Amino acid sequence: MLTSNPERTIANKLYLGLGFQQKNTSVYRVNLNQKVFRIEKTIFLFCKYLYTFIFNLTC
Repeated sequence: MLTSNPERTIANKLYLGLGFQQKNTSVYRVNLNQKVFRIEKTIFLFCKYLYTFIFNLTC
C-alpha cells in the first residue's frame, strides 16, 4: 500500500503507470501476484529465445 499527497500530480500519475490502483483517497495498491507472473513469463520467454539462439549457433 502506498499513500501520496493529491497535490503531487506527477508522482500520482507515475504510481498509476506502475500498476497501482487509485482508491477514493490517494491510497494506491498493487497486485504483486499479477506483477510476479508477468516477470516470470518475461524471463521464461527470454530464456527460451536465448536457448534457441545458442542452439542455432552450435548446429
